[in-house]
Amino acid sequence: NEKGEIVRDELESIVVDIPEKVEQTLTEWKVLEAEIKEEYPELILQSDTEE
Repeated sequence: NEKGEIVRDELESIVVDIPEKVEQTLTEWKVLEAEIKEEYPELILQSDTEE
C-alpha cells in the first residue's frame, strides 16, 4: 500500500523532528529568559520570593 508507506515515512520524519524542535525551543526560551532577567530584574525578584 503506497499511501500507507508515504504516511508512515512522513510520521517518522515528524517524530524524528520533535526532539530537535524541543531542544531548539528550550534554547530559545533560555535566551529569552536571560534577556528578561537583564532588562527587568525586578520581575525575577518578585517571582523568586513567592516560592
